[in-house]
Amino acid sequence: MTFDASIAAQRALQRVEASGELGEHLDDIIEAESIFSASVGDEALAAYETLHALGEPYAHVQSFQAFLIYITWQQFVEETSATHVHTGLTLCDRYLAQWNDGSAEAKQIVELRTSYKTALGESEEEEDECDEDVFKGGD
Repeated sequence: MTFDASIAAQRALQRVEASGELGEHLDDIIEAESIFSASVGDEALAAYETLHALGEPYAHVQSFQAFLIYITWQQFVEETSATHVHTGLTLCDRYLAQWNDGSAEAKQIVELRTSYKTALGESEEEEDECDEDVFKGGD
């Protein structure tokens, strides 16, 4: 990858903090992120799961969704699991459906999505070929 996911996660979280969009959950999110960043193993996993649970009502907050994508990659690197890959792909797809605006952050999300697909043994070329093979009306 051309960027550090942990640094990108910190920057995304800083943007969210400054925006005030997380309201009453901000303190809980900051606490869980602090545990996630400082821990490994079960403690980090519990904080990661807490962050995702707290993030459910904030699917409309772009920087927080990016943050969740970045920490999912960090968790995948720590604990290689198909669950993390599928979670990462779902988050990337949701993010890109709303905010694929060519920004640096969107490009990073595209890069992570490609990495998740690679982890599943898929490539963007294979996906494109499948799209080409789909029967289209009028063909």
